[in-house]
Amino acid sequence: MRIREARPEDAEGIDHVIKETWTDAYTGVEPEERLNEIRDMNEVTPHDELRDWIEADSTKYIVAEEEEEIIGEAILILEGDEEYTDYSTEAFFRSLYVLPEHQKRGIGTSLLQKAEDLIPEDRKRIKTMVLKENSTARTFYEKKGFNKCGETDFGGGDGSLLAEEHRTLILEKKL
Repeated sequence: MRIREARPEDAEGIDHVIKETWTDAYTGVEPEERLNEIRDMNEVTPHDELRDWIEADSTKYIVAEEEEEIIGEAILILEGDEEYTDYSTEAFFRSLYVLPEHQKRGIGTSLLQKAEDLIPEDRKRIKTMVLKENSTARTFYEKKGFNKCGETDFGGGDGSLLAEEHRTLILEKKL
């Protein structure tokens, strides 16, 4: 298994990871009808959009690869407009997905570590968001030194995949 920065040609593999992991993680959280809609989508995240993020200076897109297959992905955002992140002193960890059959092997930890290694030295904290109901993600981040610093409502028409609005925890880690 290898962790590396993503390349534009990784877009299809990244989209596959997002689709498979998202539908697995949100079973029991989102309505089954919404999960089926996601499963049936040709592109969960448009590949052109993924390629733009990969090539942008404001993001660091990281993948886990095994035998030339993308099995995990993570996005670190260094510049943006999230109201809960001060980009002059913080970075935002937007997503971390590992295919279900490859979880519990340290891949998520490796992706997070690579992201932290890419954070400029002038940043004092890294933030992320997890659904309050997502105890697996919450536990993962807490074990990695993240602590709750706020809550917000997220989903349900704000451009996310979530059909319904959910209480979401904002977590931060001091670097």
